[in-house]
Formats: sequence, structure tokens, C-alpha cells
Amino acid sequence: MTFDLVISAASALVDGQFPPADIGILVRRIAAIGADTDAALVVLRHDELLIPGIVDSDVYVNEPGHTEWEGHASAIRAVGDGGVTPIIDMALDSIPTTISSEALLAKRLR
Repeated sequence: MTFDLVISAASALVDGQFPPADIGILVRRIAAIGADTDAALVVLRHDELLIPGIVDSDVYVNEPGHTEWEGHASAIRAVGDGGVTPIIDMALDSIPTTISSEALLAKRLR
């Protein structure tokens, strides 16, 4: 299989263990562990650990309505710094609350 990117780590979190691992990335997703390919290769230093990102399902992106508290830009920076990959926004913590198709569209357009 040909990958877009291969990340090679001396230590990676795989099934609760920390073996050396090559991770094959295809279309921005992990497609294989133990990849053997000639794709672009990123080799981590011996003191870097490769771990999966986590999903934060309790994020309060107060946009629209309260961006002075937390907007999309600051929320994404914060979760990225913490190793979070995707977020799930709390639907009831924006003005208007995201409980209708129209409110969701308003939130998506911000």
C-alpha cells in the first residue's frame, strides 16, 4: 500500500505497549501500523513519543454569542496544544442554542 506519510517512532503507544512503530497515514487517517513504504517519512527523535490523539466530547465553543469567553479559534488552539484531535461542541452553550436547523446553520457560518 502507498501512503501519503509514514511516521517512524522508536516508541509508540500501540495496544498498551510502547514498541517501535511505523504508522502509515492515508488521506489524513491512520491506515496501517508497521507500514513499509517509500512515502514521505517523518522520523521522530528518540525522546519523542508517538501517541494517538483523543476526542474531547465536552467542548464549549461559545460562538456565536459569547466569543469573548471561547470562540472557534481559541478552542481549536487550546485542544490542539493538549493533543486533542477532533472536538464535539456542546449544542446548548451558544446564542442561539443549537437546537434547530437554522441555529446550526448560523453556528456553521461563523
